[in-house]
Amino acid sequence: MIEGDARLLFQSGLGGEEVLDLIPLKPLKDSGDTVREIFRSKLGTLYQNMRK
Repeated sequence: MIEGDARLLFQSGLGGEEVLDLIPLKPLKDSGDTVREIFRSKLGTLYQNMRK
């Protein structure tokens, strides 16, 4: 799921907030802010490292 989200972020042409709106958080509703922060702060670096 995370790989797909990273691909969506970097290949869709959508902005970060638009991508976040597409990721279902209902099961993690109480943790949504934490998930968003991880997405913003870590996912870009992880994706760049996977491409090397």
